[in-house]
Amino acid sequence: MKYTVDDIDIYIMTHNRADYLMLSIESLLNQSAGVSKITVLDNESTDNTLSAVESFSSRGVRYIRTKGFLGNFKKAQEIASGKYVMLFHDDDILHPLYLELALQVLNEKDDISLITTRYTEFFDDDFPGMPESIVSDYYYFEKQKDFASHMYFLERIAYATALYRTVDFKETAIEYEKFNKFNDWPFLVKMSGYGNTVLFDDPSLFYIPDIRDKTLGLLLTRHQCNRL
Repeated sequence: MKYTVDDIDIYIMTHNRADYLMLSIESLLNQSAGVSKITVLDNESTDNTLSAVESFSSRGVRYIRTKGFLGNFKKAQEIASGKYVMLFHDDDILHPLYLELALQVLNEKDDISLITTRYTEFFDDDFPGMPESIVSDYYYFEKQKDFASHMYFLERIAYATALYRTVDFKETAIEYEKFNKFNDWPFLVKMSGYGNTVLFDDPSLFYIPDIRDKTLGLLLTRHQCNRL
């Protein structure tokens, strides 16, 4: 079968980041391959998130309000129906070629459970600007331990923008609560155990980090990866 954007459900997780959220949505709508289904999952925001999302309603962006830290994730697990799922964050900006390159890989390789990319950090107004193109070179992992080793020694591997095979995502999502707020890397490693994994080496994601969480998150992540 040939995969298209119609096979990808995109869920943007958000909480009180309306301004950044609008940038995230725009980056998805500007994908060269197009997009089919974008749903914003809002964890009880108290800012103008709803009105921000409604400004994109004519372009097919949906809004669902959830409850609690894990509410967004559980809702995505519940309603996902495409062949693949992308969990996007409200502080991320995606290169316009990313989905096009991901679809090329899906249509060239078999048994892909996970596609992800490297990322570049920026701080508020220091966004370096989007490069005109990205290199399509990627790592291909057939074994979970090889991908886990790669993640352990190399930072800046994205959890957001990752494409998860939906049947695997629904099964693994149940275990998400075993992790905690810093669950990104161990969840990626867990997902890589269901099939083959692709990692684009050229950063396709631009990310605004939360400095308050970064150091503790890295320590917890490495501990959890060692246990998988």
